[in-house]
Amino acid sequence: RCSSLKKMAPESQSSSKGAVSPRPATASDVASLEELEKRVHPKSGWTRDLFAAELQRTDSLFWLLTDDETDEQVFGYVVARQVDDGLHLLNLAVDLPH
Repeated sequence: RCSSLKKMAPESQSSSKGAVSPRPATASDVASLEELEKRVHPKSGWTRDLFAAELQRTDSLFWLLTDDETDEQVFGYVVARQVDDGLHLLNLAVDLPH
């Protein structure tokens, strides 16, 4: 899955909320992603089904930014697709308090 793009992920970072790190999204994240989507993009058409479908694509890059302590609090995400030698950005969100 976009293996060359995975090398671009940054290392852990610290913020006033504690350390955060990027990681690939998984099917278990879909509910949290939908909640974040509704807060940040209330008129967006992205649903659980769309997030889940994107996770199944082999040409998709789908990364989260989560807390290091529990790895459960999602602060943001990016969804893109590899197209030829570039990326097509599909969705991006950062939780409002951050």
